[in-house]
Amino acid sequence: MSTEEKQNFLREKILDKGYDTNQFVQFLTSKKGEEGADVANWTMEDLITVVNEFIKLNGGTEEIEEKQEKQEEPKKESKKKVSMFDVMSDLNPKKSKSEPTQNQQIKPKTQTQELKKSQNVNQQNKTQNIPKPQNIQKPQNIQKPQNISSNNINNNMTGTESDYGIIIKDIKDCKPLEQTELSKYEKLKITVTNPEKKTEGFFSKTYVTYKISTSPASFVVHRRYTDFTWLRNTLLNLFPYNSIPPIPKKNKLVGDNFAAPINLKRGRFLEKFMNYLASDPTIKNSQIFFDFLYIGAETDFNSKKKVYEKVKSINNVSEFKNKDSKVEIMINNEKENYCENIRDHTTCNINILKKLNTSLKFLFDEINAVTTRLDEIASLWAQMYKTSEKYFEHNVTCECYKQLSNLFCNWSKILKQQNNVINIDIREHFKFLRKNYSSMKDLSNSIETPKSNYTKASKNLMYKKDDLFKRNDTSKWEFDPHDKIEMNKIINNKKLAFPLMCKKETLNVIGLKEFYGLILNRIISEYERIRELNANLNKSMLNSNLKKLTDINGQYLIFSGEINSAVDLCINDHSNDNKCKLKRISMDM
Repeated sequence: MSTEEKQNFLREKILDKGYDTNQFVQFLTSKKGEEGADVANWTMEDLITVVNEFIKLNGGTEEIEEKQEKQEEPKKESKKKVSMFDVMSDLNPKKSKSEPTQNQQIKPKTQTQELKKSQNVNQQNKTQNIPKPQNIQKPQNIQKPQNISSNNINNNMTGTESDYGIIIKDIKDCKPLEQTELSKYEKLKITVTNPEKKTEGFFSKTYVTYKISTSPASFVVHRRYTDFTWLRNTLLNLFPYNSIPPIPKKNKLVGDNFAAPINLKRGRFLEKFMNYLASDPTIKNSQIFFDFLYIGAETDFNSKKKVYEKVKSINNVSEFKNKDSKVEIMINNEKENYCENIRDHTTCNINILKKLNTSLKFLFDEINAVTTRLDEIASLWAQMYKTSEKYFEHNVTCECYKQLSNLFCNWSKILKQQNNVINIDIREHFKFLRKNYSSMKDLSNSIETPKSNYTKASKNLMYKKDDLFKRNDTSKWEFDPHDKIEMNKIINNKKLAFPLMCKKETLNVIGLKEFYGLILNRIISEYERIRELNANLNKSMLNSNLKKLTDINGQYLIFSGEINSAVDLCINDHSNDNKCKLKRISMDM
């Protein structure tokens, strides 16, 4: 039995009878696991058995289905060959009003059939407790069916049948990556330093500029904070499907925006932002990134900004830029599910990193409180030293107090160094990482627009073609005048007629489908790139900070020696100290 005959059988028994195809798929996979989702893994005999079992679970009987099949057979039209799961598509031609909807039973045409059906159902309910189809538990590891169909619209797309529909896969031409002077460097290192407060004039606002140095290109420019804001917003427009992390906002409610600590912290964040952009090959080789790092004169740079602001965002495959001027287009259920997993993964990481930031902030504040207390204790030992030096001739006790004061000062110093590592190197790193994941989450959500545009246009087009076909008025079928059409062959054949109808709208839907497949594939590849980048950033952060903490902890050895010296000094010279005290008192008398 051929695959086409099996598929025709399923359409006649399941789709045309109005049963829920999603539930039927789940029922098949509950029988054979994931292999049950492939029609090739079923013999015709087994398929008949499992279909009749599903129909019984849905309240029907095998005999009634066979009689209905004979009665409805003359009305059936030839349909395009599809995979077993294309029958689930919501983009199939619209059912007529006489056809039953999903989850509805077929109304019997005779009283005898109705009576027989009622008796069978009652008998089944008495003998066994059979769950309704909608209550069938979904087997584990079953992914929801791909909600993309109407693949027959594009006859030029290559693909193969899979467990969850047609795999759409193709390679399309696009624009090549831009080439600038930065393209010859494999890696760039960008530093953002020297925040400088400036005022343009008497009536102008005060602002801060940052020195941007790019190596090994040896570019040096100065940019305002608003220039960084402009760069990010423009990149979001020019490269909407690249991950562009946020930059720190000006917070007018907290402190002075022109204070040195705030500007230094903002500069460190902007440096992470620029190096992150430099790690993206598309952005690194773009003309706008080169101009931002190279053009020194402010007037020239402002003129360039106006040019970039007029450029429109990409909305089709041909406007995309990629290496070798080629892009991969792919749509399948696995990739769609992976894109959903990206959203879930980034959301979890964002929440975890928020909690991590709160904990690190708490740790920083706690260590600050400890260092403050240590400084107070060191100050008290210093006062003891001055008091003892004033009233005693012998300075052994004084030296003890002095060493204790230095000991607590050094202890506080070591903790402050560790706290700087926690706050500047570790906490700021994970804060940037959280913003990075936030931009990736926004990117994964951006798939909804091209997906919605494609599915909506596909449905409308299929409904329109179905309506035109039913009217049988070929003058309104909107053929391409260049197509050679034999009307006598297509007038009653949807399979032949649909690809030729509404040619202009069909090409538009093909373009939307290609763009959706491009963006889906692009988001996944961008996510993989970012995962690798974040792993390298984490590794670099850990290596550098472990070295810093190791060097700081080495100071504890010196600190331990100072403690032992202070203790020995106090113990060994305690008796001499008392003698000195008595001598001093007698002299005062």
